[in-house]
Amino acid sequence: MQLQQSADESIRSGLPEGLTAVKVLKQSGCSTYRRELRSMFLLRHANLVRLLGFCNQDTGQAFRALVYEYMGKKSLDIYIFGDKVQRATLGWLRRLNIIYEIAEGMKYMHVGSGVQMIHRDLKPHNILLDDNWTPKIPDFGLAMLFSPDEAKQHTQHIALQGYTAPECFSSSDVTPKSDVYSFGVVLLEIITGRQNEISQRLLPHVWNFWDNHRSHCPNHGPGCTLELLDRDVPRPDEESLRRLQICVTVGLLCVQDSRDDRPDMPAVADMLKSQDLPRINPSRQTLHGMEVGESSSGTTATEDLP
Repeated sequence: MQLQQSADESIRSGLPEGLTAVKVLKQSGCSTYRRELRSMFLLRHANLVRLLGFCNQDTGQAFRALVYEYMGKKSLDIYIFGDKVQRATLGWLRRLNIIYEIAEGMKYMHVGSGVQMIHRDLKPHNILLDDNWTPKIPDFGLAMLFSPDEAKQHTQHIALQGYTAPECFSSSDVTPKSDVYSFGVVLLEIITGRQNEISQRLLPHVWNFWDNHRSHCPNHGPGCTLELLDRDVPRPDEESLRRLQICVTVGLLCVQDSRDDRPDMPAVADMLKSQDLPRINPSRQTLHGMEVGESSSGTTATEDLP
């Protein structure tokens, strides 16, 4: 059964049915195959998709395939951008756990494996869910060991999708803090159920709500957070709402314009697990010329997103 198709690869469920997923790469995918295979041999974590085997046949008609564990719930984007039933399936406790576990997976990639790996393509479509709703990060075809010499490769490919840090537009300079930015976008999408896309409208929308309510709501208050939450998901309890307040602030810190102002992934994971709001306040994003709806006065528009 084919699960996914693109120009360079197809993904099928393997045998025994439901236990494996086979990623078959086209002839043009040789470099992607090598990069992904190298990455997966170096990484082992509960929140990264597990590589079970591979095939590399160069004689005759070339055939390259990677065999991964099968993820029964498919990708995260189905549940945060889907219809009302799909969105409601992913309640707030599940969403919070998914946020925490993605952070742990990214933390491991950056500092926990003995090598520093950058994913470079983190987005909801590239976060898979198993039958227990555990998120796992797949698709290491763009991943790289952190090296300034490799930092400019493939940046244009991901820069068109709304998850790329501002420095990648101006200098193509990819670092672990670029992954932090992508994580921040994904976090805010999970909470709001709204997609950032190329227009980048979600980030100023969230920041404006957060900033406008600071003077009216103690500790950046629940009123602000409630207005940002996906309306198709039942209202959270008080404890979950408090955790979501922390998530909003952490997400905004992750998408700061300057990478020097963003926390690293270990700090992100620690802040998300804390009972207290971060002590550092995020700044408004300028987005460095990336498309954003603007009002006639030149300030970022605050109208509700569709």
